[in-house]
Amino acid sequence: MSLATPPAAVGYFPTDNIPSESLPQVLATFVASHGHTTTFISPTTTTREQKAAFVRTLLEVVTAKKQQQKDEVVENALHCLRILSRETAGCQDLFLRAGMDAVLGKAGLDQTEKYKETPVRVEALKCLCNVVLQHPPARGSVRDAGGVKGVAKILKNDLSPVLIGEVMKTIYNLMGVHEGDRGTGSMTIAGVEVGTKWIKMFESILPEILYLLNTLPPTPLAPPLTHTLHTLLNFPLAPYRDLFLPPTDPGRLPLRLVTILDLSLVEAAGDLDARLPPLLIILAGICRADPRAKEAVRSECLPDDIDRSKPLDKGPSLTSRLIRAMTTVTAPNTRESVCDFLFVLCDERADNLVAYTGYGHAAGYLYAKGLLAPSASMPSAPSSSASGARVLPPIDPITGEHEREPRAGDPDDRWDGMTEDEKEEEAGRLMDLFDKLNRTGVIRAVVPGM
Repeated sequence: MSLATPPAAVGYFPTDNIPSESLPQVLATFVASHGHTTTFISPTTTTREQKAAFVRTLLEVVTAKKQQQKDEVVENALHCLRILSRETAGCQDLFLRAGMDAVLGKAGLDQTEKYKETPVRVEALKCLCNVVLQHPPARGSVRDAGGVKGVAKILKNDLSPVLIGEVMKTIYNLMGVHEGDRGTGSMTIAGVEVGTKWIKMFESILPEILYLLNTLPPTPLAPPLTHTLHTLLNFPLAPYRDLFLPPTDPGRLPLRLVTILDLSLVEAAGDLDARLPPLLIILAGICRADPRAKEAVRSECLPDDIDRSKPLDKGPSLTSRLIRAMTTVTAPNTRESVCDFLFVLCDERADNLVAYTGYGHAAGYLYAKGLLAPSASMPSAPSSSASGARVLPPIDPITGEHEREPRAGDPDDRWDGMTEDEKEEEAGRLMDLFDKLNRTGVIRAVVPGM
């Protein structure tokens, strides 16, 4: 049966040996037909055996000598493998060491010379990334085949943003921690305990990740920056403190991250609730571990000289945007992460958080943590700066703005200036208003004692 011109149907699946002259068209048709397919083994598409046979055919294409297959055909074969790996059944040959060796080879992770980025290598990395995500046991095959060392090598080269993103996603998936991998050792920035031996397998990658973060142009959160931050979450800070915070310039990384945070909050569009929390978690972890970094970050995010002439959540400053995020209802993950971050900057003290942000903004978070205290007991000024407390004018504990002196025309002042007749007239208007509300059902007045 010839498959030279197969129909581009959703249920299309190669069923026989594919003639070499038909291979490019078959692969292109499969990609076009199954761009979003996640299940193949079904009465309308194919069987497990047929799928496994197609996987073996694709691996033969990938491992064929360069002169036997054009790069476009190999690229499409890898794309087909990536699509098929969305459903693990029938992909056993791909998940074995030989299959992983084939994909790693096409990704160029086994090369010793300077890395050259090609469409085939980009597609091979995408395929590798999807395999280790969908089938966690394949991670061992990749690590055994030298995939971790290969990734560390290619990160030393100038790569396109697309390739950096694929590399970071691959590293993140390779570092996935399961019950069998857990152990006493170090706590990652994300708060997951991992064994020291486990982390050491990936430590050669950390300097390259930090180098990328410090050299990539600061932009609002988007790939590959988001993928890089997700990967960094898997590393513990304690054993690599000098890499995260070099003694000669401990503020470089945290201040770079603050710049990214500022830009991201300015352009608060899209699914920020999925992109922003990792950045805030990393910043909170760094500030919790290093007082110097915390002081540098606090001076940018919660400066003592913030404009308190108006409520703190009003205005375009980074501080105002962070405080607004403390009470957002549309981005709950961001709200929680911002509150945790600011709480760390305030030495994890409720009184300091209220002094910096206002009781009204912090009340919900503190209540959830069981730290809610009467607003009357809150301090009137931030007092945790390492350089010593600053004496500031009294602060409204609810809004965080400066309290002002009473002015003529304020409600209390107007009442005190009324005559008895004017007070009776005002009380009468108030009773008329309550009567109207009572008759319309808006409120229900209750006579005391009845």
